[in-house]
Amino acid sequence: TVFIRDDASVIVNEDVFNENYSTLDEYVNFAIETYKMFSSTVEILVDESITVDGLNGRIVEYIYTLESENGTFAKYCMTTFLTDGEKIYLITCKADSDKYEGYHEEFMGIVNSFALKK
Repeated sequence: TVFIRDDASVIVNEDVFNENYSTLDEYVNFAIETYKMFSSTVEILVDESITVDGLNGRIVEYIYTLESENGTFAKYCMTTFLTDGEKIYLITCKADSDKYEGYHEEFMGIVNSFALKK
């Protein structure tokens, strides 16, 4: 699921544990290391536990920068990693660095409204 407005986006997807990561912490570390491979810099701002709809997880806010022929640009990103023990649900919210704070409250509302269909 993808939601885009102006320069902000929210992407919701799921993954499963495998031989590379069998715990939520391993998965989060894997995801952060992946960002570091494709970004010029990654700075973690927030990394804390969260529970949404009975699912335990972590919410990580970070800034990453990318180099292009047009210069360097920064994105603020918040990824929420939730698990039911078998699957990992990711809610990734991004915006340009100068607009992120204006979306933060809305991003948190989206994260806190997450629910699995029963």
